[in-house]
Order: sequence, then structure tokens, then C-alpha cells
Amino acid sequence: MSNALVATFLLAISAAGQSQPPPKSAREASETIDSLRNEGRKLVATDPAAALKKFQQALTYFQQPLVKDLAKGDFFLGSRHTYIWFDLVETYSRLQQTPEALRWLQRIQDDGAWAGFAGFLEKQDFLAPLRADPAFQKLLATARQKADYWEPRALKTPFSTNLSDTEKIAGLSRFWSEVKYNFAYPEIVETIGWDQLYLDAIPKVLATKSTETYYLELMRFCALLKDGHTNVYFPKEVDRSSKPPVKTLLIDGRVGIVNVYAPSLVELGVLPGMEVLAVDGDDVHAYVKREVTPIQSASTPGDLDMRGYWYGFLRGPKDKPVRLKLRSRDGAVIEKELARSGYQTKYPDTFEYRDAADGVAYVRAEQFENPRIVTQWKEKFAQIRAAKSLIIDLRNNGGGSSSIGWAILSDLIDKPAHGAMTRLRRYVPTERAWGRTQIQFYSNPPANVEPSQGPKFTGPVIVLTSPATYSAAEDFLLAFRDSGRGRIVGETSGGSTGQPLFLNLPGGGSARICTKQDLAPDGTKWIGVGIKPDVEVKPRWDDFVQGRDTVLEAALKLLR
Repeated sequence: MSNALVATFLLAISAAGQSQPPPKSAREASETIDSLRNEGRKLVATDPAAALKKFQQALTYFQQPLVKDLAKGDFFLGSRHTYIWFDLVETYSRLQQTPEALRWLQRIQDDGAWAGFAGFLEKQDFLAPLRADPAFQKLLATARQKADYWEPRALKTPFSTNLSDTEKIAGLSRFWSEVKYNFAYPEIVETIGWDQLYLDAIPKVLATKSTETYYLELMRFCALLKDGHTNVYFPKEVDRSSKPPVKTLLIDGRVGIVNVYAPSLVELGVLPGMEVLAVDGDDVHAYVKREVTPIQSASTPGDLDMRGYWYGFLRGPKDKPVRLKLRSRDGAVIEKELARSGYQTKYPDTFEYRDAADGVAYVRAEQFENPRIVTQWKEKFAQIRAAKSLIIDLRNNGGGSSSIGWAILSDLIDKPAHGAMTRLRRYVPTERAWGRTQIQFYSNPPANVEPSQGPKFTGPVIVLTSPATYSAAEDFLLAFRDSGRGRIVGETSGGSTGQPLFLNLPGGGSARICTKQDLAPDGTKWIGVGIKPDVEVKPRWDDFVQGRDTVLEAALKLLR
């Protein structure tokens, strides 16, 4: 292409980028960029030249002074330029314009690429045409070196049945130091005396006789932070995660079997509505207090109960059965030995729609991880709109992506709603050397949830919650409450969300540390507290053994 044609092309792209109307907010600017990128993404494989024009338009739009100013105060808008650079790398690579692709890769690296950049360079298929180029090999070597700074290979040792004392101290020390400098809630670190707890933990980890017991000590150490998004995980070789396919909950101080997911267990006589009295000969509460809750990282008492009596309950080696003493609905006491593995299981779909009664539409969403949830919601939306009122059941929703919950909420609102506002730690070593030891934060404003295009559901809405309503599901609750669209009924939510930092530990285990504070749109603290319902309703044991849903019945009564 001649220099004159190149100049004409760039001028046209610049004009197209600036033809977009000036944004009124950072969110509007982000949406404009994402719209241009999405148009380009659809063309990358079939018409990379056309895709290139869209990405250049997006980049030119981002480079406008007003957009750049907005990006300084908004993390999400500020990150959009990097996404565009990745789009350009892929497109130039498909066009076999290696120098241009490498130039944008270098730009990404110079801008401070994330720790996984080396893995990205090694694994992405569209980069295959570039890998033989010496410039690419130099980029990859630098990326590996940078990755090793934050995820050191020296500490990523292989599994062994009993790690060396050196590895045990290294793993404990890494987790201790990463928490001290990265944990989102330094006031907790200060209050509990984290450094002294670290010193106390050293002889405990050195006294362990296996990698399994070593990781149990790390989990106990981690649990002292009382944060559900800060956890330690076993290496995959440690066999402690298997459990019979049953769901159990603490209801009115008693442990009930809520669901059984294997026909063979039903045939054995293990049925919903039964009470668990003992585990392997121990009183059920004594068992939970000794074997389960000490290693659970939980943000609230309700969260800890969920982890103790549901998520972590009955877990152990897959080849070791567990013996339960059970009381049936008629009062008979029986004992059953349950295998922890080897079942043919049938779990319910994570999305359910049904007509509850009297024109009430009922929707259950048990996660916000899979975008399929939004598709299923849209598929049923005509029926939902025809209903008089709506119940959204998030009692078992452990979270996922906030955007999935907000996509549902956008069909219920006719004006923007506000989600969580965030606070991020800021640490500058030189300021500490100057004696400025006050930990500083910078804040991002509440996220906006915009109404969707098209028809809305306008009837009354009730959202059901429990302590298992967690993370991204709680982000939904914040925006739902801000919107004023309805009431929250049930129990206080789990009280935990955040952006975890993941770490590798010696022997193949790992950890994560919450790095972001989340607050309600008005700045109210809810992490470690939970989001309280407008109408509190707790499950009752008498209703449970009769197969009745206390909370759902209360919501239906309110709507009637």
C-alpha cells in the first residue's frame, strides 16, 4: 500500500472514531468501545481487514481527550485500550502482517502485562505464525521472566506425600506475606495480630507428618481471616474432597437431608426429610465443630453454617465410606453406611422456570457462572412478562459473574440501578520509607445497571435469599435493592465478594486472597455482615419434615 493510501486510510479511521457522539459517562464510553469491538470480533475469522477497521475505530475513540480523561477515574474504561491491542494483535496475525502484530504485542508488554502473559503467548492458536520470529521469542523470554517474579517457579514444587521443612516454611511464609500486603481488609490483619499468628503457625506446620496435614494447618491459618473469598486449597493428589451426593442444611439447629441426587441412595433408604444425628459415631454437631468448620474460611456465621453443614459436610477420601445415624420422618432411628464415590447422579438444572400459583412466575437460578442462564431467562421471558408477579429464587446461588445477574435485572427496570462501589488498596514503598504508614485506598464509583432495550416485566418482584446467596448473587441484590423494584425475602446473605489473587504453593496446592473491597452504592459495609432481607423468614423444621418450603410460602403470601 502506498504512503498516500496509508494516510488516507488512517484519516478515514480517525474520522470514523471521532464521529461517535461525545460520551456522557465512563460507562457510556465503555459501551461504545465494546460495541465497536464486538462488531470487529464477529469479522476477525472471516474478514480480518474489515475487523481491523472496527478495532482502529475503537482505538481512535479511546484516544479522544474526553474519553482518556474519563478513563483516568474508571478502571473498566481504563482497561479497554489493552483489549483493543489484543484485538489488533490477532487481526494482524491473521493478515500475516507479523511486524504489526509484534509491535502491538510489545506495546502490551511495555504497558505492564499480567502474570499470565507468558502462558497466553505460548497457548493462543492465532499466534502460531509469529512464534518462529526472533522478536517473538525475545518477547516470550521476557514474559516468562516477569511471570517468575510474581509466580516463582522455585516455590512451585511437585507433590510429595510429605513436603520438606523448607517447603513447608516457604508456603506458610508466602501466604502470610501475600495476605499482609494484598488482603483487601488490612484492619482485620491488624486486629487479629497476623504476624504473631504467623509465628505461632511455624512450629505447627513443622510438626505435620504429611502434605495433607500440612495443608490442613494452612487452612486453619487462613480461616482466622474470616473471609469467604480467601482460601487455601489441597493439591489434587490429596484425596479429601469426595462426599455422598446429598444436600444437607442446618435448620432450627438440626441437620436435615434436603436433597438426594443418586437413585441408589434412595433405594438404600436415604431420603429427603431425614435428620442426621451422628457421623461415624460422633454427635453431628461435635463432628462438624471438630472436623469441618476449623478449616472453613467464612465471612459470616451464616456462611460458616453453610460450609460446615453443606459444602464441607461428609467430605473425605473417596474410598472411605461414612456411617450416618438418621432419624426418618416417622421418628424411626436407623444407621446407614454411605460410599463417598461411585454413584450415578442426577442433579437438577441450575435454571428453573415454572408457574407457582395465582399468576406468579417462579424462576430459580443457582449460579451466575454460565451465560446460558441469561439465554434461558430470555427464552422464558415472554411467559414471565405475562405473569402478574415474579419470584426470583437465589437461595442456592453461589455467584459467578455480576454481569449475568445484571442482565436479568435489566429486564425488570426502566431506569439505571447502582451496583457495588469498590475500594482498592494502594501501596507505595517509598511513601512507607518517608514514614507515611497509613494504608491508603482509592475508590471506584458504583457500577450502573442500565435497562435493557425492549419490553420489561413491570409486576411485583420478590427475591428469595439465604446465607448461600453469595458473591455475584449479592451484587445482584445490591442493584435490585437500589432499583426499588421489589422486596428481598428470606435470610441474610453470605456477606462475601471480591477479586481474588491466586497463588501457587509448594507441593501443588494453591491459595487465593481477596484484594478488593465492595460496598453498597451508598457506601454501607456489607462484607462480613451480609445483605439483610426486607422480610426475614427462616426455614422451620416442622415445615421441612412435611416437605413444605417455609420461605417460598411466605413470599407467595406476601404477593397475594
